[in-house]
Amino acid sequence: MEIKKENLTELNDIDLEEVAGGTGATSGKQVTITGDYVRFRRTKDSSDLSNVICQLRKGTVVTLVNRGTYWCRIIYKGQEGFVGSDYVSA
Repeated sequence: MEIKKENLTELNDIDLEEVAGGTGATSGKQVTITGDYVRFRRTKDSSDLSNVICQLRKGTVVTLVNRGTYWCRIIYKGQEGFVGSDYVSA
């Protein structure tokens, strides 16, 4: 079996806690955005500004789907995406 380089993922790109189910955060839990103008993204690629859905203001309440070390998967106004874990209340 041949392994092609383009099919490999850099280990640094994998959030192992998220793969393992996160930090135990309950899906559907309401959390608050703690930073101002936090970018809400379609993907975890912070280098691509085209994946920014909108910017969330401090105090915005969102639904937490999963919390990883670096990223939280959230739902805001029916749209699922990602924000940096540092900007979401515990």
